Amino acid sequence: MVIVDLAGLPDNADPARDGRIVAAMVTTANATLFFKMRGNAELAEGQKGDFIKWVAAVCDAQTQAGPPRVAAAPPQATNALQVKWKTPEGWTEVPPSSMRYASFSAPAEDGGKIDISIVTFPGDGGSDADNINRWRGQIGLAPADASTVNSQVAPLKTVDTMFSTTDITGNKMRTIAAWTRRDGRVWFFKATGPTAAVQKEKPKFVKFIESVRF
Repeated sequence: MVIVDLAGLPDNADPARDGRIVAAMVTTANATLFFKMRGNAELAEGQKGDFIKWVAAVCDAQTQAGPPRVAAAPPQATNALQVKWKTPEGWTEVPPSSMRYASFSAPAEDGGKIDISIVTFPGDGGSDADNINRWRGQIGLAPADASTVNSQVAPLKTVDTMFSTTDITGNKMRTIAAWTRRDGRVWFFKATGPTAAVQKEKPKFVKFIESVRF
């Protein structure tokens, strides 16, 4: 098995949906198989291990005796989780991608939109400073030192858990995010869009986070 891992954004790409390609090439006795996963850099990193395991399972199925079989897609641990929330008025649910637990869209002026995402994966998801600097880069800001980044994190206590939150404003875009670590997983809730639109939508985002129940 040959694994290729490429990071970077093509021209005019959306960082929320692009930035990383993980591919595999496997040669068997009868054929050469190609597999590719493409999406947001952060989410692709979280899914890379499962992707490689799935490729290996497919190859095992093809080489076993008997009729050719295809292994099932990698199990999604999130399927067993019961997470509920109250969707704010005006938000439209968007079919989730393989990299997202759920997605929403909220309107902005001049035909723009706010992209709201929920992602989760096992582990702690890296340091807060690393994650915030990644989000800063997605809206055109340079990285900040850890002490500066950590000073921009505020707690948000809900009935169910404790979230960390941040609010990042770039030249034209703004990101607000909340995250929590529980039961061996990390959950990220993030909204990104034009600065004025995100400011207008922020109270709804806060109420959305407060409505989350695990």
